Amino acid sequence: MLTPVECVRSHFLEVAGTNQESPTGHDNAGAGTVLARYPAIGERIALTVGNGLTEVEDIARADALGKIIERDFRGLAVFLLEFPDHTGDNAINLANEREQLKELTQYDPRRMKKNLDANKKKLAEKTRANELLQKSLKDVRGEKLEAERKMQELEGLKADMEPEEKAA
Repeated sequence: MLTPVECVRSHFLEVAGTNQESPTGHDNAGAGTVLARYPAIGERIALTVGNGLTEVEDIARADALGKIIERDFRGLAVFLLEFPDHTGDNAINLANEREQLKELTQYDPRRMKKNLDANKKKLAEKTRANELLQKSLKDVRGEKLEAERKMQELEGLKADMEPEEKAA
């Protein structure tokens, strides 16, 4: 298969060499002699025309790509217009998924072990605090009993002294 440059060059040389009229109605007799004398000019003309054809092909490809992008954009726009109708279902599904995930993570062994260890530690701290409070309560009750005994002794001494004062 010929490239666009080769195709234009061969056609140009063919027309110039046979002295045919061009589609535009111009006589090409002079072009044949110029090309025969200066082949580099023919190469340049062919390259220029070929580059123009390449640019036209590039533009055609870009246009086709633009049409594809436009079609995809329209499809996306239609999808986005219909999308709000489905958001309620998705929200419900998301809520259900979150609930299931919560149930599954509730019985996670690592998490349960960590919670158990933390609860044991809290219990040990509370037990120590309770033991200290019990000891303190025992000490306070002992001091209270001792204070009550002293009170009774002092009341007994006071009662013994009062009859003597009344007699005197």
